[in-house]
Amino acid sequence: MCGYEITLEGNIMVISGRMRLSSPTAYNEPFKLAFEGIAKSDFIVDLRKLDYLNSSGISVIARLALVANNNANYITFIISDTIPWQNKAMSSFKYLSSYVKISYN
Repeated sequence: MCGYEITLEGNIMVISGRMRLSSPTAYNEPFKLAFEGIAKSDFIVDLRKLDYLNSSGISVIARLALVANNNANYITFIISDTIPWQNKAMSSFKYLSSYVKISYN
């Protein structure tokens, strides 16, 4: 699959496809609603259908975790144990903050 799709329903963001944007700032617009949401309440980011995310995107995910921590809101990342980058990159995020949860589905 080329490209990506982001859907948002309430406090749940689902990202699918392949995100390969050019820089960390290029991720600001696609993740704008996520940053707004996590600043207000607990938030869920479902990554199970996201096949690829480059290092710029992973840094944005880390920023989401830090915003959750700064606002004392929980963020849950739902990941797939069959997509190698997710387990490798996301497993360390739980050490960023006690407000970060990783769910394997």
